[in-house]
Amino acid sequence: FAAIVAQIAVTFGFTKPASTYAKLSEDAKVKLNMLAMRADVAYDETKIEHVDALSALFKASFEHPAKLPRDLKSEIWKNMGWQGVSPATD
Repeated sequence: FAAIVAQIAVTFGFTKPASTYAKLSEDAKVKLNMLAMRADVAYDETKIEHVDALSALFKASFEHPAKLPRDLKSEIWKNMGWQGVSPATD
């Protein structure tokens, strides 16, 4: 998950000087900080909230999403930018 947050930060320009961060609304700063804290949590396939979040990401990433692979292993993850066939191991 940390890689996703890093990519989000780059995409939205949060890696620029602190002045960019200062331009965010207080609500946006809170949400960004909460996201950053969650990024430090390793994926755990035994936690339903982790599986649900990954499933939601999968479904939101494709116009006509295939069913989430049962064991999470699929080449389709690479289309999202994951390095391997399972985001659980990236």
